[in-house]
Order: sequence, then structure tokens, then C-alpha cells
Amino acid sequence: MVRGSMKISFDMKNVFTTSIKICLIVFVTLLLVGCGETIKTAVKKSDEFIYENADKVARKDEVTGKREFNLTSVEGELKLGKQIFDQIVAQYEGKVLPKDDPRYIRVEAIFQRVIAASHFRDADTPELAVIDDPMWNAYATTGGRTIFFTGLVDSSTDDEIAVVVGHELAHSSLSHITESQWQSRLKAAVNSKGVQTGFTESLSVVDEREADEIGLLYSTLAGYDPIAAAGIWAKKAQEQGSVYNYFSTHPANDERAKANAVTASKLSEHYVAGQVNPDAEKLLICNNIYCRSDKDELKGGEGGGYLALLEVTINTALKNAEAKREREKQEARIREQQAKDLKALEEQPPTIDWHSSWTYKYQGYFQRFGTQDSGVSFALTSDARAGNYYFVKDGQIQKGEMRFVGRDQSGKWLIYDVTDPFGSGRISFEDMGSQVSGAICFPPDFKQCGGFKGARQ
Repeated sequence: MVRGSMKISFDMKNVFTTSIKICLIVFVTLLLVGCGETIKTAVKKSDEFIYENADKVARKDEVTGKREFNLTSVEGELKLGKQIFDQIVAQYEGKVLPKDDPRYIRVEAIFQRVIAASHFRDADTPELAVIDDPMWNAYATTGGRTIFFTGLVDSSTDDEIAVVVGHELAHSSLSHITESQWQSRLKAAVNSKGVQTGFTESLSVVDEREADEIGLLYSTLAGYDPIAAAGIWAKKAQEQGSVYNYFSTHPANDERAKANAVTASKLSEHYVAGQVNPDAEKLLICNNIYCRSDKDELKGGEGGGYLALLEVTINTALKNAEAKREREKQEARIREQQAKDLKALEEQPPTIDWHSSWTYKYQGYFQRFGTQDSGVSFALTSDARAGNYYFVKDGQIQKGEMRFVGRDQSGKWLIYDVTDPFGSGRISFEDMGSQVSGAICFPPDFKQCGGFKGARQ
């Protein structure tokens, strides 16, 4: 699901949460009115216990305030992010740009401005490294720590770099690294058959879409043109195209361009060209994508603990459902791509290592199956009285045999009976030296024919 509809997801959560909140209030009220003191105390204390420990298993993200299943503490997450950041930088020893390099200075200026319009505006953890490498990429660890490669920097405008900075910062502020780890562990724990192939990748796509939206909010509030978000992925779509042979961790470039164009239109009124929006702090709380609200939350002993537990259950279920839809979508794409690959394969003559006894060797095509052109490699003996041919069907190389029948009345056309795993027929072709051309026909009347031709190899 394209998270241009993120606001709809939040509204669904609010509907669920409001309904549950009302039910809990009624439930707790009934307990307090109609139950003995022991039960009331037990309910209250259990609710207090759950509430006090909720953040240990279901932290609220910095952006929307949603509780997500995550057993890694903030301190642990920041420590892990610093370790990963330092390890990556160490791997590129000698290629890390010094802080007086013009390319570093350029990225650092953009980085600082986007930081000022993000949830890291008052944090001391953001860190930047720019690595001199042609790779078109950037990484986020945690705490706003970000790594850029010059392959991306040198081919991008300032607005495009800002979009990527915002995207990477959003991964950090949404705690995607540790949250996705725990989501996968939870999935493995509750699923007796283990995590389905493609689930982790599909969950990553969900996170990437969310980071695209929140990241574009950051770069837009920093005064960078939001339209750049669509442009950068449209450009990548043209450069790379899309081939879906396996599950992907990122949305397709063309889909990403369209989704970012929708988000850019929503955020355009928050754009103040060339400067951080004066209302950035307020807009980080409520904007055209989401509104964070921590008001009217029940406290421990009032149903707040049970509410927190149910909230994380709902959010986990919603995210899993979104990952499932993405997985199904990717499966369909993979099947479609495999069909395309198979068709392309069947149109190509297979490469055959012919023995020296085959004097005449050709590659071409024949219409063995209706109107489909199938690539064919065939060869004849020196006396042209026998031949073999090979073609691809359903991804497998198939072999057929040719037996010389004779020539037509003009003497120019050679006629062969053919047999392969799919039946028999008759090939008639004219030998023109460097190539042959004719038809392959099928019983019973041999009037149903397809094209047949080949060029001498």
C-alpha cells in the first residue's frame, strides 16, 4: 500500500483506539463499582504495572507518537547506531572526505538545515560522513547519523540531496532499524512455519514508504523544493528500469516517484523556499500528513496500561497487514516478470555445442506453437539426410529430430518429417546457401503451417 494514505492508517488506528478506550472506561468503571476490593486492587495494580513497563516493549516513535513493538531501549538503539556508523566509516578508510573538502561542505550545509527542521533539531547525536565512492547510495544508522557516497552527491541537486537527507533522518526518528528487527522476531515466534520468504523485504518496503513521507516533510520544512522527491526517483527509473526477479527491500522507482509526487502536493503549503519554515516546530507536531496527539491518554490504574497493550497490538497488526499486502503484490510482480523472462527465453535460439559431424548449422525461429516465434538451433549432416533441432519450451531446452523425405518437383525445396516431445510435423524449406526459409506444417492435412527460417552459423 502506498503510504500516501498514511493519514488513513492513522485514522483507522484512532477509530480502533477510541472504541477500545470507551470500552476500557466502561470495563474499569464496572469493576470499581461492582467488584470486591481485592479484584479492584488487582486490576488497578496490573494496569499500573503494564503502563509503567509499556515503553520497554512498545516505544512511541518520535514522529507520530504511535506505539510500535520494540524491545530495544533508546539508549541501546543509539549505542548500536554509533557502532554501525563507526564500522562503516572504518571500512572506507582513506576515502572519507575531510571536513574542508568542498563536497563535504556542500552536503554538511544541507544536512544541518534539514536537521533544524526535523525531530533531531535539539539532539546532539546527528553525525555526517561523506565517502568518496561512485556508489549511488546513503545510509542511516540511528540518532540522525548519516553516511553519503559521492556517487549520489555528484549527480544530485541540492534539493535532491535534501530529500535523501530527510529520508535517512526519518529512518532514525521512526526507529526503523530496531523496530523491523523485533517485528521479524515476533513474526518468527508466533508463526509455527517461520517467517515467510519475502516478509522481511516487504516490511522494509513499508518502512521505506514511511521514511519517504516523513523525510519529505523534513526537507520541505527546511526550505527545499518538495517536487525534487518525485524527480529524483523518476530519474532513477529511467536510468535503471525495473526487473522483478526477486523480493525487493525498496519500492519500485517509478512507483516511488508517483507516491512522492502525491506527498509533495500535500506538503507544498509548508514550503518556504530557501529557509527553514518559521513554524517548523509546530508543523512537526501537526501537518498535512499526520497530527500527533498524546492528549487525554488514560494513566496507569485508569486503563492506560491495557490501552497501551492494545494499541501496540493494533499497530503491529496493521503493519503486518500492510507488509502482507506488499508481499502479495511483489509475488504477483515476480510471477509476471518470470513469464516475461520465459517468453523472452523461448524467443531466443538456444546455444548448442554441435559435434563436428554436423556440417550445416543454423539459428533462426519457427512457429511451432500457434503464432509464437520460438528460437531454434538446427543442424544437418553433410549429406543433409538427417538433422536435429533444439528449442526452448517452458524454460527447458527441447530436442527434435529431422528425417529427410525428399525434394519438391522443382528440386529447390527440401522436405523433412520432424518429431519432438510435443508431436510431429513436416518442415519444407528452400536452401539459399547462407540461409533457409520455409514452413513447418502439422497433420492431419499439413495445411496448418507456421514460419520456419534460419541463418547459417
